[in-house]
Amino acid sequence: VVVAEPGGRARVTLDPRPGPSIKLVNKGVVSVAKGRTRLQVAVKPKADVLELTVSGQIKWGEGAWEIRKRVADPARFAGEIFRRALIEHGIKVKARTLGKAAVPPTAKVLAVHDSVTLAEVLRTMNKQSDNYLAECVLKTLGAETRPTPGPATWIDGRTALHDYLDRLGMPKAGYRVDNGSGLFDATEVSARQMTTVLAAAHRDYRVGPDLVASLPVGGIDGTLARRWRGHPARGRVRAKTGSLDKVITLAGYVAVDSEHTLGFAILVNDIPPGQRASARTVTDDIIDALAAYLGAT
Repeated sequence: VVVAEPGGRARVTLDPRPGPSIKLVNKGVVSVAKGRTRLQVAVKPKADVLELTVSGQIKWGEGAWEIRKRVADPARFAGEIFRRALIEHGIKVKARTLGKAAVPPTAKVLAVHDSVTLAEVLRTMNKQSDNYLAECVLKTLGAETRPTPGPATWIDGRTALHDYLDRLGMPKAGYRVDNGSGLFDATEVSARQMTTVLAAAHRDYRVGPDLVASLPVGGIDGTLARRWRGHPARGRVRAKTGSLDKVITLAGYVAVDSEHTLGFAILVNDIPPGQRASARTVTDDIIDALAAYLGAT
């Protein structure tokens, strides 16, 4: 969403430019000189099309806002973009519609593209709170750890996760993780269990530094860029947010130097209507108190 002159209509675009399975509806997002940015993106499936309706206002002087949303059919979305890229490069594509089918055994590999490193994937996933990436990481974890080669599945991903948590002394009966993102009420863990994982990761030099570096920094970047500005915790908290209809969570680390680090998990459930902002304020105050306890000013 790109800001316009105050009172003007902001420009809303999609990147990458989608195919026919995605429809963008701009409900007159306006640029304002006063007040804060308030943008809403409603996602609604309609037949075989995913409709994205953007509304609200963007404050003059903030330049542009980027909002990430998951797509209902990633394979189709990628196929439509690939089809358009081929056509734009002068390659004729006979098929008018896209379908799904098994790869024939006679198919030839034309090109191979390796993803970025896992550390870079985690950085994007956590900084931007990318649910789809989180689900892909869990499936990939399952594919990499299963005893025999095969496609990535939810079952294999959950098995790998259960094995790790079991080694930390967390029996499977004490928590529930059905997918990689936590959406759709698929995750039930306690704050103690979350901090157990954070502490174990922090002690493990093989993964700890990359995990910490992947987390949003309070008041600096990612989903925490606009929190703790002018507060003791600014730049001292690295954490991941979580949000459902009546739930907000925050888990990560607070540190003032390399010698003193606190792991924390704050899980707020059953938030009454209209009280989300208050719950988030209390959460932020707790983090400020932790930072002050460590000596931040």
